[in-house]
Amino acid sequence: MRRALVAACAALSVACVSAPSGGTGGERTDSAFPYSRANEWVTLRDFRYVTSAAASRSLAFFGTTAGVERLDTLRDRWLSPVTAADGLPDDRVTALVADPASGDLWIGTARGLARLAAFVDTVEPVFGPPPFRVDRLLFDPRDGTVWAEIGGIWWLGPNGSPVLERSGATPPFGALAGPAPVDEIDPGRLPWTDPLWVDSPLLFGARFRLTVADRDRRGDWYVGTWGDNGRRWAEAVQHWEALYFGLAGPAGGPVAASDAGYWFAPGLSRGSGVAADLSLAPGRVRIGLASGAEAPPGIAHASADLASWSYAVPTEVEGLPSAAAHAALAFGDTIWLATDYGLVRGTGEDWGRRWPQDGTGATYALARDGSLLWVGGDDGLTAIDRGTGAVAGRLLAGRKVLAVTATAEALYAVADAGLFAGRRDPAPGVAAPLAEAARVPAEMARVEYRGGAIRALAATDTLLLVAGATGLEVFDRRAGTWRSGGSRVTEAYALAVDPAGNVWIGSAHGLGRWRPGTGEWDEWTEADGLAGAPVLHILAEDGVVWASTPAGVSRFAWREAHR
Repeated sequence: MRRALVAACAALSVACVSAPSGGTGGERTDSAFPYSRANEWVTLRDFRYVTSAAASRSLAFFGTTAGVERLDTLRDRWLSPVTAADGLPDDRVTALVADPASGDLWIGTARGLARLAAFVDTVEPVFGPPPFRVDRLLFDPRDGTVWAEIGGIWWLGPNGSPVLERSGATPPFGALAGPAPVDEIDPGRLPWTDPLWVDSPLLFGARFRLTVADRDRRGDWYVGTWGDNGRRWAEAVQHWEALYFGLAGPAGGPVAASDAGYWFAPGLSRGSGVAADLSLAPGRVRIGLASGAEAPPGIAHASADLASWSYAVPTEVEGLPSAAAHAALAFGDTIWLATDYGLVRGTGEDWGRRWPQDGTGATYALARDGSLLWVGGDDGLTAIDRGTGAVAGRLLAGRKVLAVTATAEALYAVADAGLFAGRRDPAPGVAAPLAEAARVPAEMARVEYRGGAIRALAATDTLLLVAGATGLEVFDRRAGTWRSGGSRVTEAYALAVDPAGNVWIGSAHGLGRWRPGTGEWDEWTEADGLAGAPVLHILAEDGVVWASTPAGVSRFAWREAHR
């Protein structure tokens, strides 16, 4: 990890992980999350609460209340997390142990045991023990036997066998290896000063309790915290390094993307509220929340390959409000957020509210339109020049605008009084300086709409798409008539159209896809790998769709990438 970059980011009140040397261009082919496997799910969650840590020859693992993080310690880059979407019995990880020879990882959860086979990078089931909470895992380096404490009973897998047998004895602790609770390690063996607590480089002044530690062959320690992700004690320099990965707080918020990477905004205004109910084993002290651990949610930014992460939190970044985000758009290295406290623009180093200037009034919707940014809020619809921040026009004053989308011929908006459309002046032959002014309609007229409450808008080349309480409604803009989309979903919350013209719908039950050309419908739920439901925000890319839910953000590579 590049320590100079970490120090520089800390000075800017943003905790960073250095980016790999590869580029972050639009194709993103050099990726830790490759697009080469069709129908592949990856789920990102709030991984701050670490219950176990383990180190193998070249990987470090952090078991959390939301799955397992994986760090390639040779290349200093994160690999895809392992969650229930990959086959874990439960996302609540309670114990880990790594086989230093094969690289296999044994994963204990609140509902049973599984093994991550390193050679095939696949979660495999373990047979024998009941699907109960796994309290501890140990490894015998002499013969590869794995020991698992489940419900107060020890089970063993001779020579690393995935078929465990019930043991009539306790394991020979002196000969076994594996992670240990920090408070069970002799403080004299620990090279850091405070054996049980660590300061947060992200939240200055906050301290977090250490949980479990393991040591790799190079002598580095990998340690979890309760509320501030993982740490590495680099033995060569005798210094802590923060190892951050995943969402900065509760999920459910919008996702934005550009060539500079991905932004994940909070969808809730309070902390995650993770219950302190994951004691490492019966009879051991419970791990509670440290004072100040429940920080306001922040913005997480990931490089285009998702291997490097940085964060901005309201308590440390001036101008970033502690508020839920309703919409997000990214342009280069700049992110725009529609929040309860107005419109916010940020670059990671510089954040500030741009509109309304008095800081009053919430904003709910964003739409890109050339050099203009359309903003829907408590006081109507506003066009803002993205370069100068100047207001280019206002419409629907006094109305609460909840959704907006722009097409070549019109602007569409959802207000508290219904659906509105404003025809653009085509202005043929208009000089370039006036072209953007022509994008602002002279007025907005009400559009007859037959469905229920509208929550999102989107458009294809010829269709206006409406998501609401009655599912997906479709307006043919050429014919000027509504037509059935054959919707199979109700209570739709989010819409997005990918470059191929597929329409993605987030609903109360999961993720749907409609192909306008053929009328085909496909649906995915938690059983298929989706983090949860409802799906509140969607980002659609070429061959990949992101679905944001209260339980996490899922990335679904639904087809193979074009190489």
